Amino acid sequence: PYYRSPQKSTLNDQTSRNLRNLLTASATFDKQFNDHGIKAMVGYQQEDHRYDMHKGYRENYAFPDYPVLDAGGEENQKAYGNSYEWSLRSIFGRINYDYQGKYLFEANMRYDGSSNFARGNRWGAFPSAALAWRINKENFLKEVEWLSNLKLRAGYGVVGNSNVASFAYTSILNNTETIWGSGQALSRLPNEGLTWETTKSFNIGLDLSFFNNRVEFIADWYNKRTDDLLIVLTLPGITGTNGTGAMSAPWGNVGSLRNRGFEFTL
Repeated sequence: PYYRSPQKSTLNDQTSRNLRNLLTASATFDKQFNDHGIKAMVGYQQEDHRYDMHKGYRENYAFPDYPVLDAGGEENQKAYGNSYEWSLRSIFGRINYDYQGKYLFEANMRYDGSSNFARGNRWGAFPSAALAWRINKENFLKEVEWLSNLKLRAGYGVVGNSNVASFAYTSILNNTETIWGSGQALSRLPNEGLTWETTKSFNIGLDLSFFNNRVEFIADWYNKRTDDLLIVLTLPGITGTNGTGAMSAPWGNVGSLRNRGFEFTL
């Protein structure tokens, strides 16, 4: 017998897979030499991501309650699929030093490599350092019982941002129909000069707490500047728009942004 559904029925069947591999290894050193304390750490981290998606479409189901692609009609059937991947490698280290718990120093260094940038621009170094003075531990304040903490501190650091599309430095080809049949067309312009966005920040702060830390006051002055901002560039109108199937703009490093001011917490 032959059965047919009285109304048009469709099926979209999609399968996706998102894999993330993360490896972290570190070693630490912690030693007290009389009035001197030293802590050190070195580490390595690698992170790999891959995403795959497959999708099928069919219509004209005689039995809509049987959601399998092969059960649909052969007309207008479609298949889709895409994938992307990215990787990040990091080498990092930190050292802390203190003298009698009063004078504190910390230095950090990161060396990161991202697959989103071309060779030659893939790696970036990001250092930071901080100093602090616990004034309440000085002899002239040791007897002030209501003062729980009085610390003056300053810090400077650089951080990087690689949050762009996977392999954003290179071009992308998309399938397209031509008068000669199916072909490929450039859908995004490359930019092999693309590199890390960096943020440099400096701050001076004061920490105060009273009455066994029941009352706390924190004051900070900060100055932060971000350079080589990662944005999608604007193409001239002559290149067309995505809506007509033309190229999309490449990623680029453009401009700077500054934030500075005061911050208070009570």
